[in-house]
Amino acid sequence: MDRRQCLSRPDVGKCDPVITGFLAFGLVALLYLVTKELLVEAHEIPDQPCVAAIFYDGFVLLLLFEE
Repeated sequence: MDRRQCLSRPDVGKCDPVITGFLAFGLVALLYLVTKELLVEAHEIPDQPCVAAIFYDGFVLLLLFEE
């Protein structure tokens, strides 16, 4: 299969393992950089217990509504 056709198809996993490896590496690198930047920005402002409690309550409510 041609490499250009391989990248435009939804079943990329069946293509050349090298292309799949490059795509996986690129995805992991992007996730790492975004997470790193978000963590730096999140720690610029001191944490408040109220925000943590609201986040926890919202998460619990989401879990209860899903069931």
